[in-house]
Amino acid sequence: MEPNDTNKIIYVKDENGEYVPETERQRPKKSRVVSSAERRERIIFWVRFAALAVLETVFCFIMLNVLPNSPLPLSLAMVFVVITAVMYGPSMASVIGAVGGTASIIAYTFLPQASKVAFVYSPFVTGGGLHSPLVSLIPFILAGAITAVSYSGISAIHTLHLKKSGKSKAWWHTPLIYAICAAVGAMLHVALTAVGISLCFPEAFANAAGYDVALTPIMLGGLILTKGTVEAILCALLTVAICIPFNFIKEKFKGKA
Repeated sequence: MEPNDTNKIIYVKDENGEYVPETERQRPKKSRVVSSAERRERIIFWVRFAALAVLETVFCFIMLNVLPNSPLPLSLAMVFVVITAVMYGPSMASVIGAVGGTASIIAYTFLPQASKVAFVYSPFVTGGGLHSPLVSLIPFILAGAITAVSYSGISAIHTLHLKKSGKSKAWWHTPLIYAICAAVGAMLHVALTAVGISLCFPEAFANAAGYDVALTPIMLGGLILTKGTVEAILCALLTVAICIPFNFIKEKFKGKA
């Protein structure tokens, strides 16, 4: 019997030529059509992501050549991890952090003369070991992820405060949030690196730096306060200087082909 056209159940012919109700599995699934705007957004996203990854890698090598035997190379390289964190969230920040950690391993492997403690970051330098990649990778990855989470949390609290108070967003609110999160990420990167050194290379680091191993906690604490402060200021300033113009351009040309 032919199916009624008004029946809500859809019938199809089986292999015996009889009409049977069509199951969900039998129905062809409609593929979602990706619009040109969505495709364009995806391309732009991956181009930006690739650019940040390249900048992160190149920056490590450039800074080690320009500023040898200085604590600043990895400090400045952390800037791109922070920028990724506030722009794209924890997942992408962790990936760029991993890129930064890997770049530091490669950089110190080929430029061991750039630092007396290059073995801390590269297992291929004399004195390095299996713990070296952990000291290079984990601080970058965790600092990036926590910076992104901090940015999301602070932004959410700020938005809620504005709604409750009925106030409008001032021009300096966003730069201040960027600066705070960048400083947090930078200080955390230094602190995690210092903890990694104290756990994995306390004696070797002390010998290379020229002080007694018993003073390692004090020296690393001073490193966090001095190097961490410099890194926090640099990251805060550079993050604001890059992200604010970028967001302005992004909003201005949003929706344009």
